[in-house]
Amino acid sequence: DPVCYRCQRNRFCLNCPLVSRWRRIFAWKNPYFLQRLNRVRVHLGAPKTLQVVGVSQWLIGRMRQREMRRFRMWHIPNGVDTDYFQRRQNARVLLGLDAEAEVILFLAGRGARWQLNPNKGLLELAEAFVHQIAPRRPRSILAVGGEWLAPNHPQVRGLGFVSRESLPLWYSAASVYVLPT
Repeated sequence: DPVCYRCQRNRFCLNCPLVSRWRRIFAWKNPYFLQRLNRVRVHLGAPKTLQVVGVSQWLIGRMRQREMRRFRMWHIPNGVDTDYFQRRQNARVLLGLDAEAEVILFLAGRGARWQLNPNKGLLELAEAFVHQIAPRRPRSILAVGGEWLAPNHPQVRGLGFVSRESLPLWYSAASVYVLPT
């Protein structure tokens, strides 16, 4: 049965309280529901010998709760190119950052303009930074890359799109990388 990606209860879409009564009656007009039905059709039509790779145990667990449970699953974590992502000693100087600052780095894949991706956790991170970290550590910097909108605070630096070429510099400059998803 089709399951919403964000739904923790794994309920059938037509019973979901988030879907209006009319959307349940006219399910063929609900584009997400149609996409899920199409995915179910594709997965059920795939050969049983298909093998699936997941980058996390969580993802494999979610796939096992759905129509993909009949396939053999493998956990292969994402790899990192250690030659490319070597520490750069002068990264903060090249990026114009204070050498003594504590740099908290947040990077996210770019979404739609002028809207935050709620799955990435930037709102929660910004709230924690503004209310908990910034008052206690005045030299700290929250560097936000990848999102179009960054919190309006003097210690927050919006980076916008971060190119692949500058990623090693930002990771080297960071005191800590935060991924609150």
